[in-house]
Amino acid sequence: APFRVRIAETLKVAGKAMSVTSASTALSFLANATSVFPAVYTFGVFCALLVLSNFASVCTVWPRVVAVSQYYIGSETRIYTGYCCPVKSPGSWGYPESDGAAPPEPGHVEVFFRDTFYPWIIDGSAFFGKSGRGKGCGSKVVLAVFSVYILVSIIFAAMLEPDPDLPEFYPDDDNYIKFPDVKAEFFAREDDPNRVFAQIPFGIEGIDQNKCDGGDCDPTDPDDRGTIIWDETIVQYIADEYVQKWFLDFCEDMEFGGNPGFITPQRRKVYEADEFVVRPVRCVWQSFQRWCEDNDCPRTRSDFALSRDDYIVDASAFYEKIEAFLADSQPTDDPDYQSARTNADVWRDYIFVEDVFGTRVLRFIVIEAALTIDTAFDFEQGIDLYEDWENWLSSWKELSTQSIYDFQEGLTFAFVTDAGAFHYFFLQERIIQEAFSGIGLSLFFAWLVMLIATGNLILACLAILTIGLMVVGVMAFTVWNGWKLGVIEAVIYVMVVGLSVDYTVHLSDAYLESNALDRQKRTQEMLFKMGVSVVSGAISTFGASLFLLAPYVTFFPKFGSFLAFVVAQSLTFSLFFFTAALHHVGPEHRRYGESIKRGQHVKMHDDLQSYLSEAIDPLNHVVVDPVATVRHAMEDDGTVLLTVFTSKGRKYVKASIYAVRVRSQSGDVDVINDLFNCCKRSFARRKEELLRWYLAKETVVLADVRDILVLGPSYQKDLPSTEEKKGE
Repeated sequence: APFRVRIAETLKVAGKAMSVTSASTALSFLANATSVFPAVYTFGVFCALLVLSNFASVCTVWPRVVAVSQYYIGSETRIYTGYCCPVKSPGSWGYPESDGAAPPEPGHVEVFFRDTFYPWIIDGSAFFGKSGRGKGCGSKVVLAVFSVYILVSIIFAAMLEPDPDLPEFYPDDDNYIKFPDVKAEFFAREDDPNRVFAQIPFGIEGIDQNKCDGGDCDPTDPDDRGTIIWDETIVQYIADEYVQKWFLDFCEDMEFGGNPGFITPQRRKVYEADEFVVRPVRCVWQSFQRWCEDNDCPRTRSDFALSRDDYIVDASAFYEKIEAFLADSQPTDDPDYQSARTNADVWRDYIFVEDVFGTRVLRFIVIEAALTIDTAFDFEQGIDLYEDWENWLSSWKELSTQSIYDFQEGLTFAFVTDAGAFHYFFLQERIIQEAFSGIGLSLFFAWLVMLIATGNLILACLAILTIGLMVVGVMAFTVWNGWKLGVIEAVIYVMVVGLSVDYTVHLSDAYLESNALDRQKRTQEMLFKMGVSVVSGAISTFGASLFLLAPYVTFFPKFGSFLAFVVAQSLTFSLFFFTAALHHVGPEHRRYGESIKRGQHVKMHDDLQSYLSEAIDPLNHVVVDPVATVRHAMEDDGTVLLTVFTSKGRKYVKASIYAVRVRSQSGDVDVINDLFNCCKRSFARRKEELLRWYLAKETVVLADVRDILVLGPSYQKDLPSTEEKKGE
């Protein structure tokens, strides 16, 4: 065929499959865009745009590259002086024309899939020769083997746990990674570097995350944390004697408990003092109180709810004495005493003072408690522990409004935090939620794309079942490698759907394009037509993934391992499991002329409508309704009489009975495309008729464009005139 015809046919055949695979892959990446993590949703959006850009390039740039190659180089290259590469001579430039040669012979791979793979693996009939015994047993064995693999994968996938450790950039044998554990093991005087410390800051109302340095915050910039909103009330009343009493009692209960009805320190996992953690609760109020006792700070206020021992210093002398306390040297009897340190050095991480126009303003104070857990603590128990701390703090907030403490305003702006462990507990929970919701969203998008592209519900469901089982296999692969569910794995799980759908879509498209009537022949033709393309695509992607195994940074080898496994598993599932499933339950073309009954509805294709419109009145445009009804089925002479509704009234058309295809609602399902096309043209005029057609309990008769081709000009004699009324 001429070059223009060949390139047009190539784009026509491959365009649909490329569109479906690109759309499903891009949508699976976009499922990551629903994430709250900037690294995840930016990665998803970037990859989705990359897929769409690649699709656009293949559809626009690639044909032009081929055109240039065929025009200037061709299939038979010649060396021409003045060019550094093999090209045609200028006199022979041009597109190759058709030489009338026979179509090329199928390649070895196509023949292998048709004559070896299908009869030996899928059908199984080759094992029994021409006797016909064992036909279809191959696909049953394949499905049985994959059922075992799927069961094992489900068992291991159920063992998947969230990763309690933060993502590491270097392998486990790197010195930077080994250092914290070695330090904790061999330097016994050091505390556990992974210990969790619960911190409660007082004086911060919140953070405005919409303002950063006078402008908008960038959620992808870790330095754009927002603007702190200070709590002016706690700073205003912090010198009050009752407020001092509240803080002293608060610190005492934090470490030792004792308040009835409050959550105990044991439940809050507060560490008990020992040689490693000599001061489990770090509360500046307690140290300030001991200093004041040694330095005779004035304490003159006393009433029915307050004695001299209940507070630290008179409110009038509070700021003077706190300044002196911070400037003084650390007492030698402090549990964590170190020489040459002032109290300001000891408490610099727990008291924050800001210089505002030359005036030192106290902004917030932090009270901290060492816990018995480390950062590898189970995240679900960690979230429960955090809620226990929040409930305990809420109880003390409520107590601040009672007369025993006499806060002029209730303590509102205080919260529980730490250096990052509590945050990571919630992050692990969110990762799991997003991983499974992302997988579900990606599967839904892929199913929707498949349903729209194929118009076949059975095929779309089979494809999504196959892809879902692949995701389970990838989860099991994670456990087999000793990995856990982290940020990288969560992104990959969502991406698996897009990477796995390609081969399944190509096979589905080839299955639907087959003109064979039974599913066995359609499966064999599918393998013959598309098997080589699927294998070629898998080899190229698998080869590209191998280059990711070499880098030192752990993200790339892990990503490459996942990618290689996903490609290998997708190829195996599509060629074996999916093909075997189609061999057994794939949709079939309905045979022509079966079970046609009076009163059944027929949906006519556009080509048939145009033909009838021209045949009824060639000079004037006649509107033909797309829905007709069967008036008589004359099986003796192999014809069927249809009642067609037109703008000139009812017309009667007699056609070959084999021009009508019978389809039940559970058969060759194409409801989405049919309903869309019908309703788009005539929903307003014939919605009740269409509804009866789709909801009819009896078999639906469908006139397809491929079936109507027999109604050529030679059948015009069978078209009744306007006055003629057959059967009446």
